[in-house]
Amino acid sequence: MDRLFAQGVINDNDLRRLLMEIGDVQARIRYVHLRTHLAQKVLLTPEQVTHYDQLRGYQPGAESSHSHTHH
Repeated sequence: MDRLFAQGVINDNDLRRLLMEIGDVQARIRYVHLRTHLAQKVLLTPEQVTHYDQLRGYQPGAESSHSHTHH
C-alpha cells in the first residue's frame, strides 16, 4: 500500500482491498494473542491467576508491566 501511494498509482478499489487485508491480518494476530491469555489461565492455579492478573494490571490499584492496551 505504501509503495502504491509513493508511486501515485493507488486507486479507491486498491485502497479498500488492501485495508481490508491488513485489517484481517491484524484481527487474526489479535485473536491469537488474546486466545493465548485465555489458555494460560486454564493452566494456572487460582493463586497464579491472581498474580497474573495483578501483573497484567487487571485489578484495581495494580500497575501493569505491559505497555500495550489492556484487554
